[in-house]
Amino acid sequence: MNAGHQSAYPSPRNDHAAHLPSRARSFLDANARSSRREVDVSASTFTRTVLERVLGPVRLRRRLPRDLGGGALTVTARAGGLKYWNPLIERIDPSLFRLARRHVRPGDVVWDIGANVGLFSAAAAGIAGPTGSVLAVEADADVSLLLRQSFGALDPRRCAHVSLVQAAVTGPEAAIVRFRIAKRARAANAIVGASSTQMGGVVEERLVPGITLDGLLASTERAPALVKIDVEGHEESVLAGAKTLLARHRPTLFVEVGSESADAVGAILREHGYRMFDGDDAESAPHERPPFNCLALHPSRGA
Repeated sequence: MNAGHQSAYPSPRNDHAAHLPSRARSFLDANARSSRREVDVSASTFTRTVLERVLGPVRLRRRLPRDLGGGALTVTARAGGLKYWNPLIERIDPSLFRLARRHVRPGDVVWDIGANVGLFSAAAAGIAGPTGSVLAVEADADVSLLLRQSFGALDPRRCAHVSLVQAAVTGPEAAIVRFRIAKRARAANAIVGASSTQMGGVVEERLVPGITLDGLLASTERAPALVKIDVEGHEESVLAGAKTLLARHRPTLFVEVGSESADAVGAILREHGYRMFDGDDAESAPHERPPFNCLALHPSRGA
């Protein structure tokens, strides 16, 4: 990516949300007390639109909790969403923090498919430690600039090395895919044909290389113990391109599952012997149909 894209971002700010107008502060105060979906419902469209325009390009440094490695991510609201202005780091994405703490172990290999600004990649690296490794896959070239800065700042004495692959993970049918850049936060970017509903319109379409999970497996030395998948409605195709990975290695999966793909995703997971749980509920019983944040465990891993 050329320097013009990088210089378009203002200099990073420290880990706080000070000096905001009162209306913006009210929105962020509500965000600190609510989940992402609750904030989306309660905030007015006007307020959200104004905040996205004003705060979107401002770069922030958000430091992860110490037990997750304490790494400092460089993020923007344009790339990751307004939730990154939440002053309480633990509230930005509780599900991903919970996943890292409960299912990543020292020495693990972890894949983050649809890494966005790298929140889960960095958290997993902090727990996996120097003997582990993390592979982050992100299709958006602009967001990848932020990822390189964040991953380069991780302490190698405490954190696993994070490798970045700039590509779109898809099914076995496509080598080049059309990738849409969302008008709202780029966390909602999606491959053409996916059922993402959070884009707020499309800024542009790009051609990006497509890879499969089995293709990644063939190119790496160690299979992952855990794979997180957040691909905005394209999860069925991603899993369809992972037959070898699922049949032979059976990693723990954490998949964001849209309602339109839930039946197909459930069928693939059952075919490979997985049990499905609600990743937002620590006491979840097995589900017949995958919930939105689906934690899929294979009995061979003690599920």
